Amino acid sequence: MATSDAEMPDHKALSEDLEKIAKHLSRLRSEADALVGSVGATGMHQAEALQDQAGEMVGAVEDAIRRTPLKSMCIALGVGFLLGIVMGR
Repeated sequence: MATSDAEMPDHKALSEDLEKIAKHLSRLRSEADALVGSVGATGMHQAEALQDQAGEMVGAVEDAIRRTPLKSMCIALGVGFLLGIVMGR
């Protein structure tokens, strides 16, 4: 069945619209990929910063324990005793 001349402009307009939509979706996908990469890089940077802070905190605790071992042991015993009471309930 042959298409009439009246149907051809609609077909061509629809084809052009679909092409525009495909280009727009392609651009959106590129932008989304760039955003995902940026978020991933930011997340990695934050994770590294947290690891650095945790390492510094561990170092500070170790130094405090070395300076005052008896006080640190008493605090640890007290915390352990309180946790034992709380968890025993």
